Amino acid sequence: MITEAQRAGLLSGETDLDVDLETAIGTLRTALDRNLVVPVDADHAEALARERGDLRSRHAQAKARLQDLRNQLRGEDEYRREASEHRARLISLGLLEKIADNTANRCLLCDNAITEASSTAEHVREELEHLDADVVLVNDDTPILQRMIAAEEERLQGIGSELARNREDRAALDAGARLAERVHDQALQAALVKGRISLFLENAERAEMPLPARDSRPAIRGEIADLEAALGPDLQSERVASNLALINAKIMAKARNLHLEHSEHLISLDLRRLNVCAETPNGPVPLNEMGSGENWLGYHVAVMLSLHEWFAEQRRPLPRVLILDQPSQAYFPSDYTRMQGDLVDEDCTSLLRIYQAVAETVNSLEGDFQVIVMEHADLDDELFQDSVIERWRGGEQALIPRDWIN
Repeated sequence: MITEAQRAGLLSGETDLDVDLETAIGTLRTALDRNLVVPVDADHAEALARERGDLRSRHAQAKARLQDLRNQLRGEDEYRREASEHRARLISLGLLEKIADNTANRCLLCDNAITEASSTAEHVREELEHLDADVVLVNDDTPILQRMIAAEEERLQGIGSELARNREDRAALDAGARLAERVHDQALQAALVKGRISLFLENAERAEMPLPARDSRPAIRGEIADLEAALGPDLQSERVASNLALINAKIMAKARNLHLEHSEHLISLDLRRLNVCAETPNGPVPLNEMGSGENWLGYHVAVMLSLHEWFAEQRRPLPRVLILDQPSQAYFPSDYTRMQGDLVDEDCTSLLRIYQAVAETVNSLEGDFQVIVMEHADLDDELFQDSVIERWRGGEQALIPRDWIN
C-alpha cells in the first residue's frame, strides 16, 4: 500500500518499508490527507489568442504601410533618375546656364536674336525651370521617405518580436496543459489508491475490535444488491445495443433479398424514434424519405420478420404470430381479380419476394412462428398456392359466415 501511494504521488520521497504495523498505518493515513490539484488556466489561453490576433492584424498593417513607402521611394528614384538624365543632357548643351540671363527674344539653342517672342521658346524655358525644380523637390523628399521606411521597419520588427514572444508563451501554456493532463491522470490513479488504502484502514481498525455478535452478511448482501442495481441500466443498455446490432444484420439481409432502396447501405432500427434509417454517404435517410410504398412495405415486413425471428431464437415469451392484411396494396388496387389479367411482371416479382421472405422465416424457425395473411391477390406461383387455406371470394364463403348475419 505504501509503495502504491508513492507511485501515485500521495507520499513524497522514499519511505522506509521496514516498519511496524502501527507506523505503516500512520503513513497511510498521511497519504489519505493529500490531494492532487489539477491546474487550469483557460483565461490565459484566451488572452494569448486575442493578443495573437491583434498582433497579426498590426503586423499586416505595418507590412502594407512599409510596402507602400518602398513603392513610393522606388517611384521617386525612377523619376529622379529619368529627370536627372534629361537634366544632364540639357546641361551638356549648356541650356540651364542660359536660363538665368536669357530673355524671351533670344534662342536657347543658337543664342541668336529673334524678332518676336516665340511661344515655343517660352514653353521650353518654363519646362526647363519646372524640371530643375522637380529634381530638387524629389531630392528633398527622399531622406524623409527613408526615415519613414526605417521607422516602419523598426515597428515591424518590434511586432515580430511580440509575435515570437506570444508563440513562446502559448507553447509554454500548451506544455502546461499537457502537464495538467498528466496530473489529472495521476489524480485519478491516486483516487483509486486512496480508495484501497481507506478500505484497508477500515479493515485494520475492524480487526483490532472484538468480533461483533451480529451477523453482517445480510447487510453486505444488501450493499451488493444496491451496487448491482446501480450497474443495471448500463449493463441493460449494452445488451440492448448488442442485440439490436444482430437484429439490424437480419433486417439488412432481408432488405437486400427484397431489392429495397438503400439496402446496399447500413440499415438500422432506431428504437428511440421507432423508425428505420439508412446510413448513406450523404447522411441518414429515414424510412419516410425512401420513396415508394413498395419500400415502406418491404422495410416493415423485413423489420417485423427480423424481430419475430430474433425473439423466437432467443426463446423469449412473445406471441409468435404475425398478421398481415393485403401486402399487395403497394402493387395494385384492392379490387383486383385474376379475371382482369396478369400482373405487371416487375410488380408480380416484387410481391413474390415478400412471400418468399415470409416463407423463409417461417421455415427457418421450424414451427415456432406463424404468419397469417389476408390477401386479394391470387398469384399463380406454387409457393403462394400451397399456402392458401381459405378462399373467401364471393358466394357464401367469407370470414364471417352469412348465416351468422342472418
